[in-house]
Amino acid sequence: MKYNENPGCYTTQLRHTCCMNNFEELKAKETESLKSVFDRFCTVLNDMRKINVNKTELETNLKFLNALQLEWNKSCHRLRNDVRVSSMQIQEMYEILMTDENIVLEKKAKLDKKNKKTVDLVALLTNQLAEQSLSDNAYNGATDDDGEALEKAMILLSQHYQKKFQPRSSSNNLRFTFGSKNVKVPEAKKDAVCFNCGKPGHFSKEC
Repeated sequence: MKYNENPGCYTTQLRHTCCMNNFEELKAKETESLKSVFDRFCTVLNDMRKINVNKTELETNLKFLNALQLEWNKSCHRLRNDVRVSSMQIQEMYEILMTDENIVLEKKAKLDKKNKKTVDLVALLTNQLAEQSLSDNAYNGATDDDGEALEKAMILLSQHYQKKFQPRSSSNNLRFTFGSKNVKVPEAKKDAVCFNCGKPGHFSKEC
């Protein structure tokens, strides 16, 4: 029997496919609230029940947890390992997650602020280095294309970042005055004596 000979059968099959697709592909949007995700999820579940398509509590709960944003990972991990995950109602799981919402949103706000500072710093350095690169090209009469100029700017940015943010040495160094400068001297040089001048604190090749 062709599907067009029984439109009702075709319509039911289409609705079934649509509901299952909505269930499998449901995902929280980046800035969507927990309540909004829960409401959309419940709408999908209700549509499935209308055509007698049901999921177990375990399938339902795991799907909802997997649909949430990354900032909910800690809470979702705890609930996945909860022995009740296969028996609790979706409403109960939602209420448990609601108790964590303020903490989750606070941590996300701090992380977003930190990331924004990093992005702003990278943008500032990139602009400065790009201007420097263009200035150097103009001075040298170079005619690099956009791709080469961008590549140079990124290399300069990487070098600048490494120079600016590389950790300081944690070794226990000594300092002694040589002329008008303070020079770091490793612990191994403490008892060294120069063969040229006879003074301690450095080797002959440094005299």
